[in-house]
Amino acid sequence: MGITFECVLKTGSVPEIPGNPDPNQTGVKWIPISTLPSIQLYPEINQDIMDYYAGKKYRNYVEEHEIQLEKLR
Repeated sequence: MGITFECVLKTGSVPEIPGNPDPNQTGVKWIPISTLPSIQLYPEINQDIMDYYAGKKYRNYVEEHEIQLEKLR
């Protein structure tokens, strides 16, 4: 599962691994938006982030289990 949210970089903030990281987390870093196309993200939401940054509406993702529940109703 992934969560995407908008935030503002606080002056002087330093990226760091949290005290209790996700077991698959390998690092944390701030990157310029201009380098986003060259970075591998999972899920592949690079274009969605760039579109949102450019002022376009961000599309919400629906989890697979939510889709299956809707089909059952």
